[in-house]
Amino acid sequence: MPKLLELEDLRVSFHTYAGEAQALRGVNLTLDAGDTLAIVGESGCGKTVTAQSVMRLYPKGAADYKGGSIRYKGEDLLTLSERQMRRIRGREISMVFQDPMTSLNPTVPVGKQIMEGVLKNGSRESKRVTRRDARLRALELLEGVGIADPETRMGQYPHNLSGGMRQRVMIAIAMSCSPDLLIADEPTTALDVTVQAQILELMKSLQSRGNTSIIVITHNMGVVANIARKVAVMYGGVVVERGTVEDIFFRPRHPYAWGLLRSVFRLNKPKDEPLTPIDGTPPELIDPLPGCPFAERCAYTMRVCASGMPPEFAWGEARACRCWLYGPGCPVIPAEWEEYSHA
Repeated sequence: MPKLLELEDLRVSFHTYAGEAQALRGVNLTLDAGDTLAIVGESGCGKTVTAQSVMRLYPKGAADYKGGSIRYKGEDLLTLSERQMRRIRGREISMVFQDPMTSLNPTVPVGKQIMEGVLKNGSRESKRVTRRDARLRALELLEGVGIADPETRMGQYPHNLSGGMRQRVMIAIAMSCSPDLLIADEPTTALDVTVQAQILELMKSLQSRGNTSIIVITHNMGVVANIARKVAVMYGGVVVERGTVEDIFFRPRHPYAWGLLRSVFRLNKPKDEPLTPIDGTPPELIDPLPGCPFAERCAYTMRVCASGMPPEFAWGEARACRCWLYGPGCPVIPAEWEEYSHA
């Protein structure tokens, strides 16, 4: 498969009153055309910053790109001007934001908001679109995302719709120009389980129809299992493990991945077995320690973990882990290696 998106050693910082917050500290990710990647981790680990950096949504001066590259179809997005990025946003890369109630304009009917995107970006076939064409496209999109009576919904405002319907409208806006890459930031947050399943099925259906690549940002491991083919586990602004969804669920290698899976209910565990939370708190990103970001919370911390960031130890192109447990001559034998005996 050709590489649609490649992030190499991406480093992004924010300047705050307390100092420089190093939000991303060398992120490496790849996404194939037509593939689905889930980025998982606790709040504050850098998932949303990664997505919004790909879209270049941070205004000039708000974020400092310290190094690395974001190659989309072979072109480094960090070298493009804002005018050039406007041609890519919406038309080739679209994003579904986390909270549709704050992303949608409460004073504009949802149909008009969908039409605005079509009128601004045109279609993949033609850049010139009439208002009639845009209205027909909006009706088609509302019907395509499973909203009944789209003619009536076109004139309604966000507060007239349920949470699931608002999320569907957000997906309709994002898909209005048939983008090659769709980024969904917590697309099922605050939705009940039934609606979550409907939204995920909708995204998979849209992907199969248009061969759209998808990046899903979530902390819900159920969402990951449902939609993703590949997974990147982030912690402290670093991708600590990446692999296929089967690798992460059945053959995890990083202690943080072990902790995430232990804190999630699993059907193959006894119902009276308690969930095990990860002790401690995420690391401070202002003047972070030089070693592994998970060292202070890890049960297998060694001296080397505090002194240096572990490199990526790879098993093939798509499987890698940043942990000194896989370094040469490591004397530690974690109990998790027996629990996840396929590792």
